[in-house]
Amino acid sequence: PFYNQLEDCQPARLAFVDFAKHAAAMGANTEVVGQIDDLPAALQRAREHDSTYVIVLKTSPDAWTGGGSFWEVGVPETSHRPDVLAAREMIRVGKSQQRIGW
Repeated sequence: PFYNQLEDCQPARLAFVDFAKHAAAMGANTEVVGQIDDLPAALQRAREHDSTYVIVLKTSPDAWTGGGSFWEVGVPETSHRPDVLAAREMIRVGKSQQRIGW
């Protein structure tokens, strides 16, 4: 194992991270929702803010869906491959549509 999942490690105790307080400490507006049904209203409240807004959804630390997760991976700005250039353009357009935090 790569020890990148809690189940692969044997810590003396699991660390608790209060993501809402962490985001608030960095200046974000925050909200904690307890279930997926609460997300539409929380998203609407987030859209009404003009600055960074973090929605924390309480989930089970042990339940995972298939497929892993996403994080931003750099794509070269120059390439001889059209598919790489197309991917870079998609990132550029996507970033231009992001709401900038402060």
